[in-house]
Amino acid sequence: MSDMKLEGHMMKWVNCCERWKQRYFILKDSILHYYVEKGMRVKGKIHITISEITPDTKNNKRFEINSGINTIYLETFEEEERKKWIDTLLVLKKKGQLLGPALKEKPTQAGDTKFTSADIKVLKKLYSTKELIGGLMKSNKNLNDLLSYEEINTTALKKLTESYKVKY
Repeated sequence: MSDMKLEGHMMKWVNCCERWKQRYFILKDSILHYYVEKGMRVKGKIHITISEITPDTKNNKRFEINSGINTIYLETFEEEERKKWIDTLLVLKKKGQLLGPALKEKPTQAGDTKFTSADIKVLKKLYSTKELIGGLMKSNKNLNDLLSYEEINTTALKKLTESYKVKY
C-alpha cells in the first residue's frame, strides 16, 4: 500500500465563518494528510482504510471523506481531478480491506501481518481504546462518562473491524 501516493491542492470546508480554504493534501501509506501549504506542519489527517468516500451528487468537483469520527468536505478545481482522487482513495481503501482481521490480537509490528507502520499505529490506538472501554465498564465508572466516551469510539472501532475482515 505504501506505493500509492497522490498530492496536490484542493479546497476544504473549514466552517461556516471561514467557508472553503485551500489546503495541500498528501495521500501516503493509507493516510490523507493536509497542510495549510506544502512543507508546513500537518494540519490534520484521516485514515482512509476505515473511511467512507462519497462523491457529492450536486457538485461534480466535491466529495466527502467520513472516518466515523470526523468528516471532511473537499472540492477539486476540475472534475477530472475529483475522479482521480476518488478512484485512488477507493483503490487504497479496497487494498486496506484485504489485510485481514485486526482486533482479535493486539497488533505488534508491521512485518507480522502485512500492515504498514501507519496501520499499526492506528490499530494499536484503537485496540487500547477497546481495552479502556472494557476497563471502564468493569470499574463501574459514571455511566454518562462511559456512554459519551464509548459513542465517540464505537463507530471507529466498528468500521475498523469491518474494513479489516478478510474477503474471500
